[in-house]
Amino acid sequence: SLAAERAALEGGVPQQVDASVPLGGAKFADDMAPRDAVVAVPRSAGVEVSAELAEGIAWVIADTLRDARTAAGKVQGRRTTLDDSPPLPSLVAPINGVALATSWVDAGYLEPDASWCEPGGEPATARGNGGGFGGKADSLAPPAARILADRLQRSVRVVMSREDVVRFSAKRAPISATAQFDGRVVTIRGTCASGGESRLSQAAEKASPYGVGIDAVWDTATLPVFRVSSALRAFGLAETAVLVEGALTAAGADRLSLIQDARSASVLLDSCVLGFEGAIAGARVKINAQTGKLEKVEVKVAAGDPLDDVVMRSYAAGAAHMALGWVLTEGLAVDPETGEPLDLTIRSLGVIRAKDIPEIEVSIVDEAGPPLGRSSDAVFAAVAAAAWDALLRVDGSRPSTFPARETRTARILRR
Repeated sequence: SLAAERAALEGGVPQQVDASVPLGGAKFADDMAPRDAVVAVPRSAGVEVSAELAEGIAWVIADTLRDARTAAGKVQGRRTTLDDSPPLPSLVAPINGVALATSWVDAGYLEPDASWCEPGGEPATARGNGGGFGGKADSLAPPAARILADRLQRSVRVVMSREDVVRFSAKRAPISATAQFDGRVVTIRGTCASGGESRLSQAAEKASPYGVGIDAVWDTATLPVFRVSSALRAFGLAETAVLVEGALTAAGADRLSLIQDARSASVLLDSCVLGFEGAIAGARVKINAQTGKLEKVEVKVAAGDPLDDVVMRSYAAGAAHMALGWVLTEGLAVDPETGEPLDLTIRSLGVIRAKDIPEIEVSIVDEAGPPLGRSSDAVFAAVAAAAWDALLRVDGSRPSTFPARETRTARILRR
């Protein structure tokens, strides 16, 4: 269907989109496993029980999921009181420029990683019905299932809990950087967690909708706490966009005069971002100046043939929600001595609750041409940049870290 085609263009993997989904008909990664498969779950730290090593994780094997988790010593995750401070040192903003340091963030997808495999077979993808916002692109579950099935010579289900996902899944690479606009070029200088530099460089090399140059130099730092993935939603694009837009605002630039073409002008609001696959989006975030409460998010997006307006709007709305969380509330606290993640529940990850999301108005700009993918990545980046600027307007100062927990807006969302 056209709806499924647009969903695949957005998520990067085939996805079921039909009337059976709300009735429970969606097929997730673990649904089709053989009934006689044994179950493998990660062993908890400090638990002395026999386990099989695969993909750097000790897996406890049992006949049922309950028995495996009991033997593995699974403990329900909790929320910590420690701060989710950025792991890289903060920088001082240059004159008429900006500085930003971001924290560890979990993708927070619905279905925890799972896979299964028969001896000598191909493991089931962890992305059974959706891409997990890029968080499952290099999931450890499928290769572990293959190794264990071949070793044990029987079908194996690999199943992770939410706590396991937080501990073992790849994360968005934190950055610490400055940006400054001299009227012609935005200069970005910063450091990112090792593994993210290639995508950040690719984002800087993209043609800017403003027709300005982007001179970005990224150093790398080895942060051993988590694996890093550049496949996460809008990674590189969003980091570059918020720095560029922040630098333009700090320099007092007139965005409309910088826009190079009618297509970019058609989506320009308070930000404008050109995605990796050619989709383009603009956004405006409205915050009540008296209370600090989020009031509305406006989005304009153009991505060739939309194929299905409902699906495209849905992805845009989801991207806006995720972008607001990245800027305002989402982060992972980590034990400074052991490197162990301390936020182990969905709520503690800082994902904004549905009841707290403001009105999101999405306008799809009609344009000719084939459908373009990843329009929601452009929306994510545009909304994040617009939200950072909106905080400056209502508070009189720009927060230098994500999440911007100390702002009035973030405090309202975290209640």
